[in-house]
Parts: sequence; structure tokens; C-alpha cells
Amino acid sequence: MKNMGPVICWQKLNKSMNMSCKLLISPSIAFSHSHMPTRPSSPPPAVTSPLSARKQNPSPLVAWCLSASASPPLATTSPIKIGEVMAGAVSGCIFCQIAGASTSTALLHSDERVLAFQDINPSASRHYLVIPKEHIPTVKDLTKCQDDYALVSHMLDVGKSLLGRDAPSNKQYRFGFHQPPLNSVNHLHLHCLALPYTPRWRCLKYTSLGPFGGFIEAEKLLQRLKL
Repeated sequence: MKNMGPVICWQKLNKSMNMSCKLLISPSIAFSHSHMPTRPSSPPPAVTSPLSARKQNPSPLVAWCLSASASPPLATTSPIKIGEVMAGAVSGCIFCQIAGASTSTALLHSDERVLAFQDINPSASRHYLVIPKEHIPTVKDLTKCQDDYALVSHMLDVGKSLLGRDAPSNKQYRFGFHQPPLNSVNHLHLHCLALPYTPRWRCLKYTSLGPFGGFIEAEKLLQRLKL
């Protein structure tokens, strides 16, 4: 019986090992596939930040801002020469077009500095306009200098000569300029009128308003420009 001890002990150990193996491979105890960590077959969806989400589905206001920012930049303006600016302003001036012979207006006088023609909407029996060929917008652009004084003086001489030739029997003449904002065309022009006014209420257009502008007589303007 003493010799049976090691055998019994081995059988017990063997039995115990078998039971452990059965427990490890038993379907009821083994880990199922769902319990095992697995590598995903495709990359997980990217986490979208709140900012990127707003860009993908923006509010109407944000969408407008984004579309505006995507617009092409405005073209930069290159420096423009003074002569080009003047040419652009003159191109839309009807009196400059007349001076450039771009219209069918009949000229009563033309020389190196000025030209004259009939007013398209006369306020008197004879109503002429004398303008400089140079584009000078209004009397406000004249300065107290010899050149401007000589220009206005020459315009007045031309106007007097034309009315004296065409309306010698008239007893009264008026020569003057409308001051801004009452001037009709932004090109300096001298009104030369052989009165009376027709109709008579047209005299209101040629009234001086003192410090508020209105009509200024040519002689008074010459006094301002005289050195």
C-alpha cells in the first residue's frame, strides 16, 4: 500500500490538470468574438470640431460672409496723371464738346482762348454765351492773378462786341456769371444778354443773392480778380 501512494498522487494531479484544460477550452467559458478587441476595418469617422461644422452647415449670415470673402479682390487703382483726370472730367462736358467741334453748334466767335454761341434756352432777345476753351468749372476756380483777370476781361470784350454788332438798338445789356450752386453747367460761361428779358420773369434767374451767390456781374468779378 505504501507503493501505491505516488501513483494515487499522480492520478489526482493528472485528473486535476485535465479538469483545468477542459475549463479553458469549454465553449461556455471561452471568450466569444464579441468580447475580443478588434482592429477596425476602416478608419473611424473624423471628429468634427464645432468650427468646421459651422463651415459645412453655416447660418445664412455666415454663408453670406464666407461667399463675400471668397470674392475676387477689387482691382487696385494705379496712380493717375493729372492730365488723365482732367481728360476724364472734360469728356462729359457739353461745352468742352462744343469747343472740340464735336457738336453741330454754330459758333459766333472763336479765337485762341474763347468761343461764343447762342444760349440754347435764351432769356432775352439776344442771349449769347462766351466760354474759355480751357475747362474751368466755375468762377470759384478763378484766382486773383493776371491770367484769370485777362481771361475774364477778354470774355467780356468778346460779349460786348457781339451784342454791339447783333443788337445795336438795344438800350441795356447784362454780362455776368452764375455762381455755384446755381450754375447750370460746370464749365465757366459768361451770359451776354440784350434786354429786355423774354419772358419778363426770367429776370429772376439773373439776380444777385449777395453773400449767398446767385448772379455776379462780370465787372464785379473782375474787381475780385484784379491784383
